[in-house]
Amino acid sequence: MTVGAASWLFTRPPHTGIIQKAMLELTIEQTLLSRSFPIPQGRPVGEWRDSDGEVCAYGWVCEDGRRIDFPGLATYTYTLNGSVVTATPTQGADLGAIRETFFHSVLPLVLQSMGCEALHASAVIGSRGVLAICAVSGTGKSTLAYALGRAGFPVWADDAVVIRQGEGTPRVASLPFTLRLRAASRAYFGESANSFSAEWYQESGGSKDLPLAAVCVLQREESSDSICPVRLQRLSAAEAFPALLEHAYCFDLDDNQRKVGMIDHYLTLADTVPVYSVRFTPGFEHLPELVEMVAQASLRAEEGAA
Repeated sequence: MTVGAASWLFTRPPHTGIIQKAMLELTIEQTLLSRSFPIPQGRPVGEWRDSDGEVCAYGWVCEDGRRIDFPGLATYTYTLNGSVVTATPTQGADLGAIRETFFHSVLPLVLQSMGCEALHASAVIGSRGVLAICAVSGTGKSTLAYALGRAGFPVWADDAVVIRQGEGTPRVASLPFTLRLRAASRAYFGESANSFSAEWYQESGGSKDLPLAAVCVLQREESSDSICPVRLQRLSAAEAFPALLEHAYCFDLDDNQRKVGMIDHYLTLADTVPVYSVRFTPGFEHLPELVEMVAQASLRAEEGAA
């Protein structure tokens, strides 16, 4: 059964060099696995870790395409030139969790392997396009995105921002997402846990995408600075390149052709899109100032474009 579809995207398959339009669909097989697919021996296997540092997924190239396995949930299989991602559930797995994991974690990796780039970031919309907010898990990027949304910047993405390169400004794809807030953040905003996810779920955006206006890279500074708890700095292209790569999704670092394309894309991104370092002292009392500072980054990006 087909249970969902991603946005229409222009992607560049790495082995053809041809730009094509493809709609990626998720199909969940009726067959259930008693356990996950066996991880192959003697070939490269990628590992992805959760916010606690534990391995939560594996990825590898196989005879019938590529696989991303979430132990205890499902194995997702696809081909670089295909339009369908097939999920084979583990026995007892929740179908809703399989679908959410596809949009939240699998789809960015699939699109990255097909030629797009994907940043571990939330995002909001400014007057000139998308403002991406990169950070490691637990830093507060979702909380900041939600606060910016309440301040008039519509939320565009959470946890994954997919970028396609083309002529002119890089553009950001519209993908389904659920904005995830921790309990402390929901309590701060006065949101109930039951209604929150449904309110911020974004369905497939069709062919819609937007220019990438700027990127903010968040970093916590645990030492308290009461005079200047939030600091904003525009990074040079040389500084922006490694800062962006630190938050990049990548399916297969052993694919040299795709790796070269990825590096070229991020060099172009660092050279053409304003990238800001945002350092802040943790604490909800500093959130209004953090929102104001990131809003200023959006304004500066607009002034630079003008």
